Amino acid sequence: MIFYRNADWRRENQLYLMQELARVRQALMQAEEAGEYTGTGEDEDNPLTTSPRLPLFASSPLSALEQLCQTFKLSGFERDILLLCAGVELDASFAPLCAASLGDAQKNYPTFSLALAVLEDAYWEALAPTASLRRSRLIEIGAGNTLTSSPLRIDEQILHYLTGTYHLNERLVAMGAAVAKSEELVPSHWQLVEQMVSIWYLTPESEPLLPLLQLCGNDAASLLAIASTACDKLNFIPYTLPVELLPTDIGILNLVKCLWEREFSLNNLALLLECDRLEMLDGKEEKAISQFLESIQAPVILLSSDRRRQKHRPLITFDVTSPTSEEQRLLWQKALSDFAPNLNGHVDTLVSHFNLSDRGIRAACLKARSMENEDKGTRGQGGQGGQLIQNSSPLLLWDICRIQARPHLDELAQRFDNEPQKLH
Repeated sequence: MIFYRNADWRRENQLYLMQELARVRQALMQAEEAGEYTGTGEDEDNPLTTSPRLPLFASSPLSALEQLCQTFKLSGFERDILLLCAGVELDASFAPLCAASLGDAQKNYPTFSLALAVLEDAYWEALAPTASLRRSRLIEIGAGNTLTSSPLRIDEQILHYLTGTYHLNERLVAMGAAVAKSEELVPSHWQLVEQMVSIWYLTPESEPLLPLLQLCGNDAASLLAIASTACDKLNFIPYTLPVELLPTDIGILNLVKCLWEREFSLNNLALLLECDRLEMLDGKEEKAISQFLESIQAPVILLSSDRRRQKHRPLITFDVTSPTSEEQRLLWQKALSDFAPNLNGHVDTLVSHFNLSDRGIRAACLKARSMENEDKGTRGQGGQGGQLIQNSSPLLLWDICRIQARPHLDELAQRFDNEPQKLH
């Protein structure tokens, strides 16, 4: 649901929103005229009250308001409650009109009782926590003695959305991170992408939840690249979140889940949940994660080194291995061709001794290139480094590859050392 943010759309969207606000404003003015409060009367020169009603966006994308109503299936009454709350933020005349309609100058804010009294097609069920406005957190209910008399406020993100400006919810910004455009994948990893896309694409619409997808492997960069590419193929926007940042408090966890679901509905965000240290989670954290995954109504891909099981919701796992020997050979040849083509004869030796990912190979070549540039600088100062690099390039690449592969060995050794402690 990404906006077309060109100038024509913005202008039409603004006019349409102001027109709809004027319609709700008129309802408030009529309520004020029927009451005893003598506030602001109707201004015949105000374009908000005198402009003819504009047609829907017939030849262009829907307005933000119409898109929001379709996305969350808002009724006409729910739509007008949202406009009533937006009006207080966007039009200075709304607050005194609310106070006038409620008969109290101090109550210059919308309430459910006001909405039930002045808006058309009012019905009580729209106030329920399971109804769209509250379930998707489109509005917030302030402190008050009763539900109907408590102040109502539109969610800030939704307010900006109506005006044509999209931004990620601030709570989620503090928890996760956007994913950069992934680099080109090797064919074996592309096969995984196609399988993942097919599973989600072919899931029947009658299914309430998409299956959870899980990528397992030791190369976190490859997992992320595969997951983000699969999201791109489906026009989902990938966003990463470390699993340890999920709150364990049930109330806050449900709020985070609701916000992620809303982000998916608003702008097709998919969640890439990084689960690198599942074995370090305590019972409370594990319970929170399970509950989150069982019920979230949004696309989720788990990225982990170890397999995770889910009790009820379908979880489909893909094992991500390093590129095949032939793919590694081609990656080495491509990476070396533009600065050290004479080393291509040593590629078979590197492939036979080191099992590196595509990013590992690119990183090794980048480091070799940087050392070559440093050597050229030394040579320009009268040193002998250039000749030394040229003569020792195969050995240099060997050492770089050994260092690239070492973290996996160190991690394996650490797990082995920690294993006896788990037995006690």
